[in-house]
Amino acid sequence: MWSLPVLLLAGEFGPVTPPEWLPAASVGLSRAYPVVVKGAAHGPGLTTRCGLSLATACITNPRQAPEKSCAKQGLIRFR
Repeated sequence: MWSLPVLLLAGEFGPVTPPEWLPAASVGLSRAYPVVVKGAAHGPGLTTRCGLSLATACITNPRQAPEKSCAKQGLIRFR
């Protein structure tokens, strides 16, 4: 069992790493923080404000689970 904190991000519409894979990716990680970012696709840690804030929070304070309420508020923006 790996006890280091690990943030696992998936976009709701992620075609490459879909959210359905998060449970399997969490196996063996006692401090996994799986988060699905609503309205996001692949790479929500780099492409969404919420994902970036979650990644920043985990890097800043890895001993604390990130506040993930923003992940449920995703908006799809068409340009």
